[in-house]
Amino acid sequence: MRLRTLLISTLGLGIIALVALNIKSQKETIASNKTALIPNEILNSAQRFILKAQDKTATIEKSADGEWVVKEKFNLPADLESRLSPLVQSLQRAENLGVLTANPKRLEKLELSNASLTIESQGGKSISFNIGKETDDGVGNALQMVGDTFALRTNFSGYIEADPAAWVNTTLFSTKAEAIKALTLKFKDGEERFVRSEKDKVFTGKEAPLLEGLAKTLSVLRISEAVELNHPDALAAQKNTDSHVEIKVELYDGSTLTTRWAQTIGTEKSPAKVFVRVSHSDPANRINQLGTKAEFSCAPWLAEQIPTTLADFNLRTLPTTTAAPAEPIPAK
Repeated sequence: MRLRTLLISTLGLGIIALVALNIKSQKETIASNKTALIPNEILNSAQRFILKAQDKTATIEKSADGEWVVKEKFNLPADLESRLSPLVQSLQRAENLGVLTANPKRLEKLELSNASLTIESQGGKSISFNIGKETDDGVGNALQMVGDTFALRTNFSGYIEADPAAWVNTTLFSTKAEAIKALTLKFKDGEERFVRSEKDKVFTGKEAPLLEGLAKTLSVLRISEAVELNHPDALAAQKNTDSHVEIKVELYDGSTLTTRWAQTIGTEKSPAKVFVRVSHSDPANRINQLGTKAEFSCAPWLAEQIPTTLADFNLRTLPTTTAAPAEPIPAK
């Protein structure tokens, strides 16, 4: 009986060892078959990325002056920090782990038609592939080079965002709030100018809290959407002259940023939209070129920071009052 038990135990250990050896062999084979998914000569000299998914297309390309722009969004600057750099980094790390399958039925289940990416580089070199579901082992997405009849197993897991609007750099202007020397607010019913007493000092007077808030809002000026110059909403906002506000931001470096705000007349079904036009005192500043490409609308929370009239501005500077606590009702 003991001999039989010993033989079974030995056989079991042998099977376990064989399985472990087989797994190790598979891992070593996979490791030895790893190659870069994208050739360095294509990725390092890329001139254009074409992303397609969910019936949308975003083309991110390098302009003549070397700036990455979004073709479908009036060639506005692309968001490098949040969009392009992460995509390129994921492609640099991506590896081809070998053939996953050539079975037509299995290829269909991989949903390889959901998204695609094309990279075009200098010298006419390019690469184009379809991106499918994550493979069962969770390492990365299945991928099929255009023209191939098989899918590859990869560790690529980058998200393909094909909405052009998502690729636009939404920051029109950025500086430190402390770098703002003065603010000039021009309304239909009046104009006011406020100057800091000294650099890195806060504004003074009863308007100080409001001015400090405006300085922070305008120091990093972001848009929510870019539309064509003749967009109906943008035209309607410009015709609504009662809504026009101009705020000049003077910096300690001697430059001036001028923001001009306008909004549509809102209704119950269609809330008012606020548009901003921005110009810089330096004619060569990129902000001036952006204004020739598109109209920019702002998020409601940002628009709410901008007073609409001088009366509105003065009202916002009044100290807020809180109701006195109610007297306790004496117990009977």
